[in-house]
Amino acid sequence: MMTAMMIHFALSIVYGLVLAALLRRANAGTALMIGAVFGLAIYLINFYAIASMIFPWFAMARGWVSAIAHIMFGAVAGLSYVWLRRA
Repeated sequence: MMTAMMIHFALSIVYGLVLAALLRRANAGTALMIGAVFGLAIYLINFYAIASMIFPWFAMARGWVSAIAHIMFGAVAGLSYVWLRRA
């Protein structure tokens, strides 16, 4: 469990940095939408491309709860970046 959490935390940091690069000049509304789409893209890539090839047992975690969690991650990260950029 600890290894999984460390990997998840590291990936979240990398994904946040990628999203920040995409949102350099975005306003809050645009950041919210781009972040949500980015989160959905992360979900689709991680759960349907990478996990199916490397971790086939992880398919059970697919579903709307995981998809919504990833969309929310992207949206919150996008808004946070824009708000913190102003500070």
